[in-house]
Amino acid sequence: MLPSHTCSNKMVAMRMPGGFEQIRRDADEAASVLLPSLTTLRREENIRAAATVHRVHDLLDLRISTEAAIYQHGLEHGVPTGPQQYGVAEPDIYAARLATETEASVALALSRQITRDMITIGEELAARLPAIDAAFTAGDLDYPRVRVIALTLTHASDDTIAALEPDILAAAHRCTPRSLRDSIWRHWTTHNPDEAAAARKRAEADERGVSIRRNNDGTASLFAQITSVEGAEIDAILDEFASTVCPRDPRTRKQLRADALVAIMHHEDSLTCTCRTDECPITTTEQHPRRTPLIHVIVDLETLLHLNNNPATLSDGTTLDADTARLLATDARWQAFFAEGLQAAKAQRAAQDAAEGSTETTAAQPHTTASPAETPETQPAPVPVPVPVPVPVPDDAPEADSAEAPDDPDDSGGQHDSPTDPPSPTDPPSPADPPPPPPGPTGTSTRGPRTRRIIGRGRIRPAAPLPPPGPTSGTRRPSTPTVAGHEHALHTAIDAYLAAAALDPVLAHGPHPDGHGGYITPPPGALTYRPTAELVALIRATYSTCTFPHCTVPAARCDIDHIVPFDHTDPRAGGWTIRENLHPVCSHHHHAKTLDIWRCAKLHGDAVYWRTPSGLHSITPPTYGTVLVPDTYRHSRRPHHPHTTTDLDTHLDGESDTDTPRPTPAADIFGTPPDELYEPTWWEQNINDTHSSDTWDPHAPTLGDIARLTDPRARADATHLRTKYLEHRHIAAARDKRRPPPF
Repeated sequence: MLPSHTCSNKMVAMRMPGGFEQIRRDADEAASVLLPSLTTLRREENIRAAATVHRVHDLLDLRISTEAAIYQHGLEHGVPTGPQQYGVAEPDIYAARLATETEASVALALSRQITRDMITIGEELAARLPAIDAAFTAGDLDYPRVRVIALTLTHASDDTIAALEPDILAAAHRCTPRSLRDSIWRHWTTHNPDEAAAARKRAEADERGVSIRRNNDGTASLFAQITSVEGAEIDAILDEFASTVCPRDPRTRKQLRADALVAIMHHEDSLTCTCRTDECPITTTEQHPRRTPLIHVIVDLETLLHLNNNPATLSDGTTLDADTARLLATDARWQAFFAEGLQAAKAQRAAQDAAEGSTETTAAQPHTTASPAETPETQPAPVPVPVPVPVPVPDDAPEADSAEAPDDPDDSGGQHDSPTDPPSPTDPPSPADPPPPPPGPTGTSTRGPRTRRIIGRGRIRPAAPLPPPGPTSGTRRPSTPTVAGHEHALHTAIDAYLAAAALDPVLAHGPHPDGHGGYITPPPGALTYRPTAELVALIRATYSTCTFPHCTVPAARCDIDHIVPFDHTDPRAGGWTIRENLHPVCSHHHHAKTLDIWRCAKLHGDAVYWRTPSGLHSITPPTYGTVLVPDTYRHSRRPHHPHTTTDLDTHLDGESDTDTPRPTPAADIFGTPPDELYEPTWWEQNINDTHSSDTWDPHAPTLGDIARLTDPRARADATHLRTKYLEHRHIAAARDKRRPPPF
């Protein structure tokens, strides 16, 4: 029975003109106007999506036609081009597809896989799915359904597609993308079971794999591409694991399945019940401690000391909260990375120069790392001071090279790197007079985002004890600047540099287009093709992923590439193996750079400028860095190429006016150790590359361990491991003797 006041309110509302029914009728009448507009907007969105797919396909046609024309020109003039250089008589279709993928992905700001799918969809629609293409162009079908149709039927024969297309089109109008996929496979299996089975087996072999994707809410999703039978088996095993707790466990079924997956990864036989009751029959289950996670965590020293709560990051850029980072740091190995602070800002002198009548244009100096930021009183900013940034490193986590990295991760430029490219003829012309810098917003500071440039690292050491949070730590003012406004300032800096490069194409080639980083003489190791493990670690700490725009391949799985190619014939003349000329790039985008489809340059602040001859320009900032805009928007002279005093007396024919001998190689000047000393040892590659040489690695068998073994094969294996470990310790000790400060 309803309370009396509720009944009275209901009676009053019913006695009102129209009552509740009138309110609902008014709402339905308003909805009848909104719903058709939603349908119209959806149709317009479908039409625009179809136009995008068609434009991408047009770009592919253009690139393939270009390669075909180049190939035909080579045949007519007897000049081998493309794959014909290697004995293949056909146009370079791979280069055409690679150019289309990379250019379209940057133009659309999409990932490589999504762009590749779009190219495949465009090909299928244009060649074999005319009815689906017509419905898509008219707006009757949306992109998700068209994507399912085109990608599912990629390996179907033309006869199968012609027979099934009418039924598939009808099903697409009423089915969701998932049910549409099931419907296509059902029709295909009925029409041609042998062909459908072969397509499934091919997909199982080609697409099989596991990937982890970061979600928007801070979690991660695990995706496994396996067979349907294996998927059903794993589903049953997860249910079985989830049933190993008592009914009083507070976790939901979904949470138990997730915990079961993690437990299986740690080789556990059951879940630990969390009901915390005395009557729980599962409390006697013995669980062994889990192994230390194989991850790198980068965190500020102030965060570990509870002086602030700045977030930490994983090596791939994933953000972790401060408490999680401190928890991981208590059971990890630490390694300090030393960084210097840079101020990505430029004092606005336009008004001052106008008042003083200044019309002089200055060139950006090649050795300047940043434009000095000034206060409103035009006082120079303080000089950056190196700040130690401790990095907790797990006991058996990879230090520089990951197990998933390629066999030769220390640059893959090699003999096929393209030479240093001159300014593209498609670059916009330079104006006669440089425009003044754009004025900043009224009442706002002209300072840009703070950035850190990693310049060195210390030794790997055991974790230090962390202090407990203080009583006032929750209200303590952070000791480092807040990140509020950083992304806005970074976006503004990138736009400013792109605008400046459009007016002055020289800026697109970076401050050191010769790849020498501003050095007059090569520093130690600069004339060696392979970078040292120290240099590789610094590069991968500077960039968390591949530097190509929108690429998310972790730096640990990327090649360390020379931006200006290394010259194996004359190392002094080519790009040097120095920090200013190296960056991580995945193998896919490395091929695009090697084929000269894309060109790149490193800017001040460690940002990487990517461009194409067709006019695409993009800038990738480092993980903790930014983009530094030069003092002027236009260079008043040609790019600076560092040279030695010997080169000053050398004519174009290579003959010198003096008897001055050729410069001594850098290895002889600096007394650098042999390259083999810094090659990863067998122990680092196969067992553990993070353990300090000061203590015995627990993975290495001792003499007592070997003496207790009774199996001859096991004893021989243990002896072999001990020998390899002793070799590793000897090499590590030699490295420590040659390690420069800081220690």
